[in-house]
Amino acid sequence: MIAIVIASTFFKLEKILILAVFAGILKDSLSINLFGVNTLLFPFWSYLTRVLSGKINLDNNLSYTVLILAIGILNGITRLTFASLGSALFIPFGVFLRIIFLESLYGAIAVPLIFEIIKPALLKERVHDNLKTITLTEK
Repeated sequence: MIAIVIASTFFKLEKILILAVFAGILKDSLSINLFGVNTLLFPFWSYLTRVLSGKINLDNNLSYTVLILAIGILNGITRLTFASLGSALFIPFGVFLRIIFLESLYGAIAVPLIFEIIKPALLKERVHDNLKTITLTEK
């Protein structure tokens, strides 16, 4: 999820959607949830991140952390809702919220570290893509 959200702000939409579908398939094949939920949700979150990145400033670690926390909570609510609807398993509401919040919080805590590690490579890719578009529009 973190990789998809960060990539959504740096890469083109076509690349992001392909990455999101493959990440969703991989997560669905390795998890015990209903198959296809993550395959549908990951492209949605990447598109939502792309739309939000045009409207809000995502240049610092705090904004990425808040975005990952919010998307993680929404993803957890959606995923666990589908999981509880698809089975006879009843999850108490307190446990349900605790799982969602802790899972999203761990992801949000990891964002600044991950972003600092991959930020130089992503900025180089952004500059490279901008140079391509400048040379294409000049001709």
